Amino acid sequence: MNEVKITLKEPIAIGDKIISELTMHKPKAKHLRGISLLISEEGLKLDTDAIIDLAVKLTGQLPAVIDELGIEDVAAVGAAVMGFLPGGMLTAGKPQ
Repeated sequence: MNEVKITLKEPIAIGDKIISELTMHKPKAKHLRGISLLISEEGLKLDTDAIIDLAVKLTGQLPAVIDELGIEDVAAVGAAVMGFLPGGMLTAGKPQ
């Protein structure tokens, strides 16, 4: 899976342009620079700031666009980010 398309529940209006879909590409190490990933016994945890920062990097959209995402769309972006990560990172290496 190299990219994911997310249809927004709440399209974003920027000027006269309507953004109703985001395309996120698979992250590389360079996209994780400056992103705080907490790996604990429960698995990987991302805070909301990390999800929003990654959304900017992985969609190519301006921060002002991502800042306007509705809460359901932020959750969808977070799920897409987690879907890119290897299973071992999500469970801190423990069997699921």
